[in-house]
Amino acid sequence: VEGSTFTWVSRQPGVRIVGRHRVSTDTDGTTRLTLGLEQTGWLSGLVSLLLGRKVREDVDLEAELAEA
Repeated sequence: VEGSTFTWVSRQPGVRIVGRHRVSTDTDGTTRLTLGLEQTGWLSGLVSLLLGRKVREDVDLEAELAEA
């Protein structure tokens, strides 16, 4: 649905992760899904280093599934 948003938050010791999903319509009428992920906290750098590739793969898969 145009203009819909969904945000989730996960808190673990030393890291807070916020995921955002937004549905919008481009000027040509196509639908766009925007996915965002933000990590903060004193362990966020280590989490990004260890899990960054896996997280990016998961976000890409989620976007791919949304297209189906």
